[in-house]
Amino acid sequence: MNKVRRNWGTQVLMLLVVLTGLYFGYSFAREVVQAQRLAAQAEASRQQNDDLAAQNRKLARDLQYYQSDAYAELRARTDLNMRRKDETIVLPVLPADAQADTTAVTAQDPAIAPPAPASVAPPAAQAAASGQPSGRTWDQWFALFATR
Repeated sequence: MNKVRRNWGTQVLMLLVVLTGLYFGYSFAREVVQAQRLAAQAEASRQQNDDLAAQNRKLARDLQYYQSDAYAELRARTDLNMRRKDETIVLPVLPADAQADTTAVTAQDPAIAPPAPASVAPPAAQAAASGQPSGRTWDQWFALFATR
């Protein structure tokens, strides 16, 4: 009977050792999975930070350009139709009979219609027709920057 008790005690001890080993193995596996998940999350955050930094650098370059004199000149040329004092403006003017000829061709065959002629009014007249301030250059500059 003593031998059976000793055998039973050894089995219980072995069972406790095995259960303890399983518990530590499970805990270790859970920690490994959590470490991998955190590493992936850290890499995603790092990538997001890099993207935001690149976007921030691009916005800083854009801001620097929009605050430059070159951008102000470009906007004055394109939006306000303004030029420098030393530049010569050439406005093409079609004769009245040339406009009549193009409308006659368009009426006969619309497949070969020429492009519509551009407005030949001077910039001051175009500005007055569109409701923009006309006359003085400073009025146009004020209108450009006051609406922003």
